[in-house]
Amino acid sequence: MQYVFLEYSIDCAHFLPNVPEGHKCGQMHGHRYDIRLEIAGDPGSETGWIIDYADIKAVFDPILMALDHRTLNEIPGLSNPTCENIVMYLRRMLPSDESNANFIHTRLNAIEVRETARAGAGWRRA
Repeated sequence: MQYVFLEYSIDCAHFLPNVPEGHKCGQMHGHRYDIRLEIAGDPGSETGWIIDYADIKAVFDPILMALDHRTLNEIPGLSNPTCENIVMYLRRMLPSDESNANFIHTRLNAIEVRETARAGAGWRRA
């Protein structure tokens, strides 16, 4: 199976409220989060593509713009904004294949969120 992907960057502040006292991540700090969204499927016989990138952007851009330049702890559902929780928040916010016509013949295959160049978390369809 083939896939397409889009990559985004957003800048956010956060702190982790559940870390041990004195842990540096318990203090307010910021990250440039790099986010990768992967859609798997078979290219259409007429279009030659799996999905129009514009269709992905129409769904995903508003979700990310609601997070960009915000304090993530203030977003409902992100009171403990670990990388892992951000991934699952994004997963929950995206419409399922059945609820969005643009995703009917495709499927969300993976989400990756990096908080540094060498560290992050992800979700992948089993």
